Amino acid sequence: MMGSAEHAAIQFLKWQPLYEKEKPFQLFLDLPPDVADQRRTNLAFETRMVEVKNIRGHEKCFDLDENGFIYRTMDGFEDLKDKTEVTGQYLPAIEQLLRKEVEHADRIFIFDWRMRESNAEAQDGLLDVGNSMLPLRPANFAHSDQGPCSVIRRVQAQFPQEAEALLRGRIRVLNVWKPLRNKVMDWPLAMCDGSSLQASDLIETDTVRTSYVSTNLYSLHSPDTQNWMYLKEQEPNEVVIFKQFDSDPAVRSSLSLHASFRHEELPEIFAPRNSIEVRAIVFTNAVGENVKIQ
Repeated sequence: MMGSAEHAAIQFLKWQPLYEKEKPFQLFLDLPPDVADQRRTNLAFETRMVEVKNIRGHEKCFDLDENGFIYRTMDGFEDLKDKTEVTGQYLPAIEQLLRKEVEHADRIFIFDWRMRESNAEAQDGLLDVGNSMLPLRPANFAHSDQGPCSVIRRVQAQFPQEAEALLRGRIRVLNVWKPLRNKVMDWPLAMCDGSSLQASDLIETDTVRTSYVSTNLYSLHSPDTQNWMYLKEQEPNEVVIFKQFDSDPAVRSSLSLHASFRHEELPEIFAPRNSIEVRAIVFTNAVGENVKIQ
């Protein structure tokens, strides 16, 4: 029996007939003034109220392959002051955590990390790839960060000599997310049970930035099937590991959607959310040295 639940406002992709002939896209760059089509996106979203169950007390009841996410504890690292501390101490600790908690993690490649904050100074989606310490605001969209095309292209780009062999094995893209400094009061991270997702819920979207093109998955709203939950007042030593992609067709959950939401009721005084997310590729049936982000 889960704990209390609340209704949260989450943004979902709104289906448009346009998507039958034009792939969804979003551009995070400046367009030349002489380009006829000045659209930066063809996406349309709608805000829906979703029941989000509090799983406090049931954190151990979930499985990566069954649900797409797990909660674990991790001591230390309640505050990360600079990039050197993140890359020199925190990322190696995340690798150790993944080796302990993820089955058959033969090789791990950490390819990205990012700070997020809910204060007024945080950026709103304007990713600075050169400064991962510059925080982004919490994302309120139901989504997965890595579409299949992005995963394949990343493996090919990072491991040009080994890509063919690596792609024959199992590939999982995992996100490791945890609060910093304080427990989460205002913008908790909600997870959608991967076993409650239908393939028709997910729409692949091209995300175009100055330095690269990637794909992610936004979700349509499916109230009759999607099952959303969160860990109330998640502490800095509580970590959620969730899937963005899994190449194994036999598992029940190849990914879990996620979205942050604003609590219905908040105390008059509280600390804004601070968090860090780390993205890693986990290879199974792979050999060779681990490669870490610099």
